[in-house]
Amino acid sequence: SFIISYSRGAAVETFEMEILVDHTTSPFKYITAYMPKYWNTKVQERLSMMLNEVANRYKNDSKLQLVYVPQMTTNGIEGHFNGIDHNTLLNAAGIDTSATDAYEQFENIWSEAALETSLSVINAFPNQAVAFEVHEILGRIEAPKMITQEFINNSIFQNRAGAALWWLTNDSNYQPELLEYLKNYTGDLYGQVIANSSQTNRIPAGTYPEVLEIAKTLCMRYVEPWNYEFDNNTYDEAMRDFNTFADESFE
Repeated sequence: SFIISYSRGAAVETFEMEILVDHTTSPFKYITAYMPKYWNTKVQERLSMMLNEVANRYKNDSKLQLVYVPQMTTNGIEGHFNGIDHNTLLNAAGIDTSATDAYEQFENIWSEAALETSLSVINAFPNQAVAFEVHEILGRIEAPKMITQEFINNSIFQNRAGAALWWLTNDSNYQPELLEYLKNYTGDLYGQVIANSSQTNRIPAGTYPEVLEIAKTLCMRYVEPWNYEFDNNTYDEAMRDFNTFADESFE
C-alpha cells in the first residue's frame, strides 16, 4: 500500500472533525482533522489526476488485478465516519440539519461523489477489477445501496466495479442490515478478514473457518486474510477450501 499526495494548484475545500486515534487511553485520545470534501469539484479533479498518474506507472503490470476506490473518510479508504457527529457531515455539505430529508440529501451527495471517483478509477485502470468499500453512512445503508446498484445498472462501469467488505466477520451484530443486503447483491463482492485469528476479541478462538464460510455464502470472488495466517499456517485447510470454491465459481 502507498499514499500519494497530489497538491498542485489551489487548495481544496476541507471541513473540521474530531477523530478518535487511541481508545486505550483514559480519556480517549482525539485529534482534529481537516477532511477534504469528497463531493467538491476540485477534490474530484485532483483525485482523477492522482489516479491517472498512478495508472501511468502501474496499469500495465500484470500482477495488478484489483484496484479499490479512494474515499475521504475517517479511516482513509474505508468508507465510514464512525464516531463522527452526523451534523458535522450535514453542515459540511451545506445541508440544513433540521430538514426532514437531511440524511437523504447527504446520501445523494456522497453517492454521486463516490460514483464519480469510481468512474475515475475505471477510466484510469482499463484492465483491472475495481472495488468500492461499503459501510453504513449516517448509520444507514442507503448510500452503499445506491452506489452498488449503480455499478450493476449503469453500463459506464463496464461490469468491472464491485463492493468490498474490508470488514469480513462472523460477528452477526456488526452492520447486520448491510450484510443482509449484500447477501442478495448480484454484483461482484470482495473481502478482507476483519482481524487475524489471534485477535480473539474480534474473531472468537477457533471460529476463523466460519469467516471463510460466510465469504462462500456471499459468493465472494476474493478474500484477503492477514499475513499472520500465512506466516503461522493457521487455517490452511479452510483457505484451500475457499480457493477451490473461488476457482470453481469464477473464471
